[in-house]
Amino acid sequence: MDSIIQIFRPINVIILFFAVLLGSGLCSELQNNSVISALSAVFVLMGGNAINDFFDREADKISHPKRPLPQNKIDGTVIIFSALSSMIIGFALAFFLPSECVFLAGIAFFVLIIYSISLSGLPVIGNLLIAGLSGLAVLYGAMATNSICARAIFAGFIAGSIHLPREIFKDIEDIAGDNAVGRKTLPIIWNARYSGYLGALLCILAMIAIVIPYLSGSFGMSYMFIAFISFILCGMSAIFGGRGFHHTAQILLKLAMGIGILALWAEILLPT
Repeated sequence: MDSIIQIFRPINVIILFFAVLLGSGLCSELQNNSVISALSAVFVLMGGNAINDFFDREADKISHPKRPLPQNKIDGTVIIFSALSSMIIGFALAFFLPSECVFLAGIAFFVLIIYSISLSGLPVIGNLLIAGLSGLAVLYGAMATNSICARAIFAGFIAGSIHLPREIFKDIEDIAGDNAVGRKTLPIIWNARYSGYLGALLCILAMIAIVIPYLSGSFGMSYMFIAFISFILCGMSAIFGGRGFHHTAQILLKLAMGIGILALWAEILLPT
């Protein structure tokens, strides 16, 4: 059971749950559909994470040997069954929501599967898709209550802009394993150092994305007071990533995501 939980990535799941709820809260009051959309997204993500681990199992023997599959702590067929069951539940929940949510959940369902099978081994494309899905998660929550607004779009853009450099840094960390299984990720075909510089540049763009909603008047001081911490963390990630400390850089970005969500919730709960 512990192995299944580990493969589902509980921290990422918690972040996503509150990110989807956030989309509803930024544009309207939280409703039953808000919770359904968050659960739908969570189940799809859990399945996507598990499928990704299944197709990464050979590369992870080198890059992440302590994960459950490389250690043979769990059978591959159990992973596939659990993953598909979770994703089907998530997709089914979308049918209780507006039709736009069904469409978006279907896209996420197939993108996560195709990503794991082939796109994760290609330069940039896979990174952009995963970052894009993280941004769309916020809009998914807004769609659930038929209330897409500029604030949700801003929040989704911030989420995607923080997620993209993290994907780049993760690919750099995984060079040895990816290279062993014949993948052609950006750090492999370009260069780890230059990819680190690109990740650092993207961190700077994420910093700009964080402050734009405040400067434009869409978000108030409650948001910016907390979001400034995410702003600093992205800056630190740019420094560490650019200097070759890619693991530290991606951890800082994950922390920046969590604090960024707190900042956006402050905008909802403590409007200024």
